[in-house]
Parts: sequence; C-alpha cells; structure tokens
Amino acid sequence: MIASPVYRVTRKPPSVLAVLLRRRAAKDAESLVLRHENAVPRRQLANPVRYEPADRI
Repeated sequence: MIASPVYRVTRKPPSVLAVLLRRRAAKDAESLVLRHENAVPRRQLANPVRYEPADRI
C-alpha cells in the first residue's frame, strides 16, 4: 500500500524535469506519434471513439 504513493512521489520529479528539458523537435515528434495512435482506431472502428473526461487530461 505505501509503495504506490512513494513510487509516485519519486517518479514524478524526474519525468517533469525531462519534459522541461526536451527540445521542441522532440515534443513535436511525440505529438505526431500520439496523433497517429489516435487516428488508427478512428479509421478501424465503425463507431466514433468516445473519450471520457479523464482520458482527455
């Protein structure tokens, strides 16, 4: 039980620092990859993909 909050507290600062130090080109490339990952299910599914508010965060 206590391992999960401890893990979250120790894992977040390095990831936030990594995001802040990334170059703009790397951020743009990641955005393109994520957009493609979202576009694939939209093309393959008959019904539109419905995201929950938590998914959008």
